Amino acid sequence: MDKEGVIMAPNSSKNIYPTTHISRHMLYSTTVFKYHNLPYIDMINEITSSPGWGELLDLFRSREKPTSEQISLYISKIISEHGVFARVHYNEHEAELYRYDPSTSLLLPAKNYLRWLIRRLLTKLDLSRQKLVSDAIENIEAYAQIDIKINHLNPFHYLPLQNWVLDLETLDRREYEELASQGIFFTKKVPVDLPDGALVEIKNTTDIDHIKYLMQKLAPNFYSLLSRFYEGENFERLVLSLGAILVPRPLRKPIVFVIGEPRTGKTTLLDAIISVLGDFISTTPLASLAGEFGLYPLLNKRANISEEKPGQNINSELLKQLSGGGYMTINIKHRPQFQALLNPTIISF
Repeated sequence: MDKEGVIMAPNSSKNIYPTTHISRHMLYSTTVFKYHNLPYIDMINEITSSPGWGELLDLFRSREKPTSEQISLYISKIISEHGVFARVHYNEHEAELYRYDPSTSLLLPAKNYLRWLIRRLLTKLDLSRQKLVSDAIENIEAYAQIDIKINHLNPFHYLPLQNWVLDLETLDRREYEELASQGIFFTKKVPVDLPDGALVEIKNTTDIDHIKYLMQKLAPNFYSLLSRFYEGENFERLVLSLGAILVPRPLRKPIVFVIGEPRTGKTTLLDAIISVLGDFISTTPLASLAGEFGLYPLLNKRANISEEKPGQNINSELLKQLSGGGYMTINIKHRPQFQALLNPTIISF
């Protein structure tokens, strides 16, 4: 491969300038390196105090005990009334069940949660039959209020933050509820929020000097990490390459190789990026992308950031195709093939 996109660590000299929107990198400025997983919502008390649950108990008190089919229908109807569920479609015939979690405003895989919930409810009825669980889940999927294609989740021109969503086209704030009402959903988020006034300053960013000023103001530790090991044009190229990760629409993105001597901050930088954008980053080795299931890790990812060993064979044509952006065929084990837009920024250390 040629050396386009190469960024040299200290003691290096060759430089090629990758281009992208100059202010996108500023979204790294409010990064924190900690993530808290929120627990499942315990719906048990809410469900067991509902009128529907009372009707089910009345059936058990009647002379004619309810059938297994009636029990699964009642339970699935009650759960559906107390939650929002979505069918995420791989194609016309294959779909996976998700649930909308109001505590995080995300769509989350539903089946493990439902198995836990339904078993808890059946225990209150002194029942524990597995078929009741599977039948109830099938009914809930049939009653699901939302249908969405898998490649429409996590749309590229939005960045979901902790409590609201950033429109990357306009750099305006959007609310999760507003977007959900328009059929726009996310399965992951960046666990940070921008401070008040930061969006105005980011919108007004026009040159690298102002970028440096804002980085020192909003993210002094991150700025210190970059400026310690990269300076001058290398600093600018690295910042702009990171900014390409948040470009809101498909376009030709840089393929970046960061090379240099050991102990020049490359691993620390890699760990810092992944700790913040981990759910939006793939770390697949470049040689593995050409494998049968190699593209699946890139689904809904904004970048592939990997550490590479010298002498590896890399499919340069595949990298060019990925960097150019477009729909590609995705293979997942035990799932049907489907087409999805892939346009990651490729950065290798």
